[in-house]
Amino acid sequence: MSGMRGRGLVWMAVLVGVAALAAPARAQAPGGSPGEPAPDGSSEPAPAPAEPAPAEPAPVKDPKLAAKWLVTGQQLVQKGDWLTSARRAADARASYGEAVAAFEKSLDAGDDLNTYARLADAEEKLGKIDLAARHYRTIVKVQAAVQAGIRPEVMKRATAKLEELSAKVGIITLRVKPGGATITIDGVLLGKAPLFDSLILMPGTYLMSFQADGYQPHEIELNVEAGSEAERMIALEAVQVVVLAPLPEPELPLPPALSRVPLYAGGGATAALLGTATVTGLLAILRHGTYVSRGATAAERADARSSGQALGLVADLTLGGGLIAGGFTAYWYLVKYKPAQQKRMERLPVAPGAGPASSRAARRDEAQSTKIDLIPWVQPDASGVTLVGAF
Repeated sequence: MSGMRGRGLVWMAVLVGVAALAAPARAQAPGGSPGEPAPDGSSEPAPAPAEPAPAEPAPVKDPKLAAKWLVTGQQLVQKGDWLTSARRAADARASYGEAVAAFEKSLDAGDDLNTYARLADAEEKLGKIDLAARHYRTIVKVQAAVQAGIRPEVMKRATAKLEELSAKVGIITLRVKPGGATITIDGVLLGKAPLFDSLILMPGTYLMSFQADGYQPHEIELNVEAGSEAERMIALEAVQVVVLAPLPEPELPLPPALSRVPLYAGGGATAALLGTATVTGLLAILRHGTYVSRGATAAERADARSSGQALGLVADLTLGGGLIAGGFTAYWYLVKYKPAQQKRMERLPVAPGAGPASSRAARRDEAQSTKIDLIPWVQPDASGVTLVGAF
């Protein structure tokens, strides 16, 4: 019993020491960092993290700080292993998540590529197989491992682990055109084409979206199986630019053309009546001359008076009728006919190639060709009327 109690005290001392060393890591590691486990205990989404904002300054390298974070991460992994053996899975995952955050801090502060192996090992224990495979691949892809400071045993282990984990994930190589197209997976930004590294994804179904200016957006459903390796070619279709011809302006219906019969009838009646008034007025003047002549007999003066009065009455009546007919003709032309003709001229289609000036000239000529000017003139010393008109 004393031996078991002694071993228990030793383990308690180890836990207290680990907790004391891990306290700075928990105090400095930000919440929600990439290394923390998901709330439901599942692996992080397959896509790589989005591109960092260009405004963020590059982390300052501090080898001493990097070594401190490295030791802290190793201790947290040891703590997670002990919690796993004690069947405290939730506490073990929390410890592994803190170890991942510590290793990432160590990589930010230093340039020791061997830390990627420890980071990948912690991610694998956390269940993030895809992320672990990516970090093992980071070591394997280093061309000059010795010059980069990678130890041979680390390179050997990373190569073996990458081959082992490749059977649990799917590797997808994307060839996307055009270059610069934005690529997202399940709504998370992967980056822009071209992607220089293949995607390492956990088995499952993913929705990938591709967008580029001037191209139709495109989506595909990607099924990933464990141990699979595939290459997908994605070519976005350019947006077709359709140039629509300008629609011709709708032609308004021409207003109905007014008849010229009222003009002709009114003008003719005006001319006839005024002509009759002129003739009868002259005859009445002649009769009046006979009536006032000293050489005329009484019978001739009586006849001249009677016929002169009749001719004067006819001249007055025809003059009044002529003026009425002339007024009607002028009203019909100025108020009815001329405005209607102007509206028709405005709506007449212009011949192709003819400018506005030629169109206006043609309309003016047509309008002038139908113009009627009535200028009545009455002799001051007679009852006759002279009609002057231009047709």
